[in-house]
Amino acid sequence: MVIDFRGRPMMKGLENFFRREGTIGANMRFGAQVAPSYLKFFEDPEQSIPMFIEEMEECGVDKTVITGRNITFCQVPNDNLAAVVRQYPEQLIGFAGIDPSNMIHQAIPELERCIKELGLSGVNMDPGLSAFQMYPSDRRIYPVYAKIAELGVPLIMMTGPMAGPNLTYTDPAHISQIASDFPTMNIICGHGCWPYVTQAIGLMFRHRNVFVSPDVYMWMPGRDLYVDAANKMPDQFLYASAYPFRPLDSILEYKEFGFTDEALEKSVHTNAAKLLKL
Repeated sequence: MVIDFRGRPMMKGLENFFRREGTIGANMRFGAQVAPSYLKFFEDPEQSIPMFIEEMEECGVDKTVITGRNITFCQVPNDNLAAVVRQYPEQLIGFAGIDPSNMIHQAIPELERCIKELGLSGVNMDPGLSAFQMYPSDRRIYPVYAKIAELGVPLIMMTGPMAGPNLTYTDPAHISQIASDFPTMNIICGHGCWPYVTQAIGLMFRHRNVFVSPDVYMWMPGRDLYVDAANKMPDQFLYASAYPFRPLDSILEYKEFGFTDEALEKSVHTNAAKLLKL
């Protein structure tokens, strides 16, 4: 089984983040052609997600974790995300998009509603892109982390080079702090804290509740370090395509990057299955 731990099939609101020109350009920088299902959204939005499901089947991806996003310039209601998951329950697993600034919604009640009522399986947050541009270690977010830990669901944190107004928002030291303060909360570093590759590996070494998922940055300088780390610490590495910044068939190239059999199996299936309690 292959589980893609972070995909963003196009739904209303995401076009404000994944703008057409920028997304095509990102695919080019990551050495790929943009997925047909992404382009379909701008022609016939209702057919984009069915095409996304077809692309999953064609490249052998069994399940995709799809993430909501609620930030100042891009809002996807979690009810809409949950509706898509209900439409494809065998293929899609939903992570609520939570705004820790409490400007779009009240974070804690919304988080509880998403898990207990909507049946979503985890949380996705972008604190550096929120109204208050907070670092992940900002104490104002701690009540949200406490609720995530109480609910026992995983958190995907956006830790790429665009995680905030500057690169300091990507610094893995912020993740280290919250991993220490909330040791029962499993944290997935979406985008793998790139370009802080060696520091991200240090996170894996120091904190057993931190999982690194470089996704598209496996196609940038630093890949060999990520692969070496996954081979040595296979229990804390996760595969993700980060669609639509790369197409779903990225899994085919990923399998050829030099992982041991154990590391490959754990990164594409076992680790994700444990986090998702499948």
